[in-house]
Amino acid sequence: MPDVEAISKGLFRVPHFTGKAKVDLIIKDAGFDFHTFVIAPFFYQNFIGALAPQKQENGSVGWALPLDPTVRGIHMGDITELGKIVAGAFAKPSEAGNGAYLPLVGMLMSFNEIVDTLNQQGHAFSFTQVPSDPSFLRSLVILLCNDK
Repeated sequence: MPDVEAISKGLFRVPHFTGKAKVDLIIKDAGFDFHTFVIAPFFYQNFIGALAPQKQENGSVGWALPLDPTVRGIHMGDITELGKIVAGAFAKPSEAGNGAYLPLVGMLMSFNEIVDTLNQQGHAFSFTQVPSDPSFLRSLVILLCNDK
């Protein structure tokens, strides 16, 4: 995970990310024979928790976020798959234990694709892009990090 505090020059405090970046450095410098970093995605399951669709001002149900809904930049995956990557790293440390970063990415999706997929399953969700606001983004990141 990136050191958000360093990247944002202190504008954002996201201990969930920054702490992992600091641990990565400690692990790299520790001299272990093998080490691997497993990168978790945005879990599909977040949509029934922290990012569940909400009733919108216009009466629809969905999301209003400061994200471009057309950008395929959301690395999605199923939380139940993460253990398989970890088990694989332990099973084959000489292949995966050389400091590799192993991401779980089931799909790379845009929010439009997420909404379309859910709507094909019988939902009627919507998405509205709202202006970016640093305090909103900070709250969103903290909400997502504390939901884990």
